[in-house]
Amino acid sequence: ESLSSICGIGHLRYATSGDGVTDEAVLKEAQPFLREHGRSWKNYGFAFNGNLTNYSDLRAELTDVHGYTVNTGVDTEVMMHFLAIDLKLLSEDGKPKLSDLVRKAASRFDGAFSAVMVNGDGDLIAFRDRNGFRPLVWGENDDIIAIASESLALEKVGVTKFEDILSGGYLIVDKGIIIKGVYLEPRRS
Repeated sequence: ESLSSICGIGHLRYATSGDGVTDEAVLKEAQPFLREHGRSWKNYGFAFNGNLTNYSDLRAELTDVHGYTVNTGVDTEVMMHFLAIDLKLLSEDGKPKLSDLVRKAASRFDGAFSAVMVNGDGDLIAFRDRNGFRPLVWGENDDIIAIASESLALEKVGVTKFEDILSGGYLIVDKGIIIKGVYLEPRRS
């Protein structure tokens, strides 16, 4: 109740990065990760649950091709940087369509994951891996639109009708308008 906003994201899982995790690493790797920028729609928070099987290749591309410094050993940071790269590429004429951002960025991520992003304009994006390994559900009532990894979380905030975000799919909430789509065709495995 002390926070005032039209939209927000959270992450309730502890940061993980293998053996020997220090208190400093836990704080540094806690989610959501924040990306600061002067334009509100390029200023965003990002949270992720899962594992990228192509993490090493993506990290190498960030450092070797794009000149980025990767400060943690977690997938979340790598994904966040690629979202920033694609925002820049897609924004030559101003704010890009959020569906284009998801299609461009998320299609390069291999593995099992679900992710959410909210920008400074209050736009919310949620997307899920094409195999549907990690759960992601959404629902709404008269007061809110909510997204979570489990339907029980939605029930706790009064949302009783909900559905899965499709494997390889996304859901965008832009000023209260819900946009659903698929960025990669679902794949059984």
